[in-house]
Amino acid sequence: MEYVYEKQKIEESIGEASKYGDNRDGFEAVREFLEDLKHSIDDPELLYDAINDNLIRMTFADMDEMSKDGALKILEKYQVDGQDRYESIAIPADVLNSYKDMFQKGGVMSTMVDVYQDRYSAENFVLSAMANNTINTMTSIIEFEKIFSGDPACYKWKNQKENTLVQFNIGDKPYTVSVHDIRDAHADKIKRLGGVLSPGQNLRTDYSKEAANKYKDADLKNTKYTTLTVNDINTSSQHVPFVRHMFLRQAFIDHIMTHKPDVSMDYINKLYQDKFFGQEWDKFKKVDPAAVKVINSRVANQINPYNIEDPEEDDGITVSDAQVVIRPSLYRKIRISLGQWTDDDETAYWILETSPDWMNDPELSKKVHMLQLFPLKMSYFQNSPYSISSGNTINRPIYNKMAIFPLFKF
Repeated sequence: MEYVYEKQKIEESIGEASKYGDNRDGFEAVREFLEDLKHSIDDPELLYDAINDNLIRMTFADMDEMSKDGALKILEKYQVDGQDRYESIAIPADVLNSYKDMFQKGGVMSTMVDVYQDRYSAENFVLSAMANNTINTMTSIIEFEKIFSGDPACYKWKNQKENTLVQFNIGDKPYTVSVHDIRDAHADKIKRLGGVLSPGQNLRTDYSKEAANKYKDADLKNTKYTTLTVNDINTSSQHVPFVRHMFLRQAFIDHIMTHKPDVSMDYINKLYQDKFFGQEWDKFKKVDPAAVKVINSRVANQINPYNIEDPEEDDGITVSDAQVVIRPSLYRKIRISLGQWTDDDETAYWILETSPDWMNDPELSKKVHMLQLFPLKMSYFQNSPYSISSGNTINRPIYNKMAIFPLFKF
């Protein structure tokens, strides 16, 4: 999709975009791509062929892995007339015999063969066993997991650090676009699984009269509350100059040790002294400007996550990410609902709320210090079917988590 978008931009720049109409917004090629994709999903035959081709590729990819030297090697890979072939060297004979029996009962193979003597006939059994293993793995792990954690496509992906260059022709002239290449499609999903699949604790909402009367003012049966949402606060770290200095010094030392392997360790150790490093760096900038440019570029990439040049453009560090501040009364109510509120906590809570000078009273202060005001960590997960086309749905996960801190007045 990124490719077709970038390609249309180039077509626009050279006046070759008339096929998209006159009133263009730059996303015509993307919409066309999505319409074609939707058509392939709605067409059972196209969808079947796409899934089948993918399963075949995955099966042969698994067979390649199982034929590599190592602890998992159970196949031997060889070639006949330039085509890859596989034979079993460690798959149990009874597994292959079960496929041989199925082939014979189905009329696929009429003669009995020894699964480890007839090399070419046994290839069919090996392929069937590996294909079943690949498909059953997808069913038992991927599809079963989707029931609980939703479709993996809904989670974030990690891209390669360097974009992939894709070439294409418009007429006889070649053009190149830069697109992101996916490095890992599962990292974010794996990161979330612990929170998504853990049972956790649910707040109690049903109370006996005795329990409700004990904390009558808390209104325990009322589950409504008022919220105020604050936009993300993106800002640079206060330690950017210090961190940049450390990265610059280390990049300079790495460069010296790489290009001057005979340099003494006494000199390297002295570079960790700020004054000496400053002097040597100033000299180096005059001697080798090209190397300075490379070092500065490396440091800029390293410092980027900690720095914001333009708050409107850069994401930077969200210092308020997943932080929630609540009133003491709501904090108390949640702790009661979790069964984590004691009589000592109740006593300390009311001292904090009603005695502004409690810190000057040794007895009251002692009672307040018994109150454990730990932050609460709330997670919410929803996994609901979502229709993407006629008769086709995906499980769309919604995951929300936050750290909740009570804010008392002083």
